[in-house]
Amino acid sequence: MKPNMTFEDLAKAQREALTKQGPTTTNEMRAQFLRLRGDFPNEEEALKFINTLSNEEYEKYLNGNNPILLSPDPQLIAAFEAEVEALVQEYNCLGYVPTRFINMLGNDGAFQTIKRLIRVKRPTSGFITYPEKLLSIEALVLKDQYKPLFTDDEKKYCRKLIFI
Repeated sequence: MKPNMTFEDLAKAQREALTKQGPTTTNEMRAQFLRLRGDFPNEEEALKFINTLSNEEYEKYLNGNNPILLSPDPQLIAAFEAEVEALVQEYNCLGYVPTRFINMLGNDGAFQTIKRLIRVKRPTSGFITYPEKLLSIEALVLKDQYKPLFTDDEKKYCRKLIFI
């Protein structure tokens, strides 16, 4: 929220976001609201961010008491996505082709796909297939350089899977 924004300004921005014609999904309305509130320069960036959050995380974000970054570092996301791609190549070399996962990556990108898979608390197929848990998406999430991209709950879930 902009530092000088009053509650009246915020309410007006929310009304505009809800009444302005265009958004058709809840997340699109949320993205429009966050842009009007001043959190993001455009709705596309806001929507990308919102799509990585659960409803609970979004509420925490709105209340300002969350560990989520306002706008994750695009270079850090790019580095993470490159490592995910390298991991998929490693799987291919081992004779495992995670077709469904590859399709998800193609549709939504690695960062959003991984956030969504962690949120539903279901291990990735590569995690289940290979006994080497360090060769998993969950292990990538726990790498020091990528920790800022994920919430404490997401990291806790991945840690639990790996150290069972």
